[in-house]
Amino acid sequence: MNQKYCIYLNKLVSEDNLSPEHIIPLSLGGSDEFVLPVDAETNKRLGGKIDGRLTKDYIMSSIRRKNNYRGHTKKAPKSTFKASKFKDSGKPLIVTFGKDTGSFYDPISKSEIPKEEMVGRSFEMNLKIDRYARPLFIVKTLLSAGYYIFGDQFLNFCDHESLRKFMNFEHNDSNTNSDELPLSFNDPLFGEPPNQPNIGDMLDKICKAVGCSCVIFLYYHEYLIGSVGIAGNYLGAIQFKAELSRLPKSDKFEHGHVIGIQDGEIRRSSVRTIVNKCFGVKEKADNRHYHP
Repeated sequence: MNQKYCIYLNKLVSEDNLSPEHIIPLSLGGSDEFVLPVDAETNKRLGGKIDGRLTKDYIMSSIRRKNNYRGHTKKAPKSTFKASKFKDSGKPLIVTFGKDTGSFYDPISKSEIPKEEMVGRSFEMNLKIDRYARPLFIVKTLLSAGYYIFGDQFLNFCDHESLRKFMNFEHNDSNTNSDELPLSFNDPLFGEPPNQPNIGDMLDKICKAVGCSCVIFLYYHEYLIGSVGIAGNYLGAIQFKAELSRLPKSDKFEHGHVIGIQDGEIRRSSVRTIVNKCFGVKEKADNRHYHP
């Protein structure tokens, strides 16, 4: 029976039980080229637990609408706010925004509200930010992207186990056991960690310069700093231990790697090339397709 390694389970899995994992989901600007074979059941579970959790985030759903990022269903992205209500009566209301239009639904009568009935009426929407949605997605993406880019070197010389433990932990505001893992997070929504390099601004500039959904691996002393961007928007970064001397650092990739998705295709650049672009330093960009 043929088997292949699954980065999510950290073990060999029968080929009959594998499915392609989109490292960045199509619904977030991913590509059918940027995939890995993983355990099918785990792939489905993590897709709902982590990818689905992020796509429900208000900020992320707005980015999806703006860029018309569609998943496997090909449906146009929408943002739905169930915890809404009319200001005058306090009656519940469900508000949905598409790319160019909005719709209103009365959950009591279970019917659409004509737009003309909404003219002149005010309503409130409660927005809740899930503080764990982004870190979980970043960890999952870096785990699969790290193996995609570095292969066995990622398994042998990087602390992928801590990423996996964080990914599988049940995160909520009452659980703090994951704080004991040797991981340091840079979160633009919840602040930078103390006594850590202030790299948020630079990674934000890199994401904007790339201008598409991307994964960044930055070499920093005895650590890898991995970051994820969606449609040129910086989500955050995670710092974890790595033996950088054992990772590929040839040519201009001595500072790290950037993998971007442009028009559904993989583009590889070095951190140095993108940083030079940010500061207006002329250098021939590397636009080759990248396959591990």
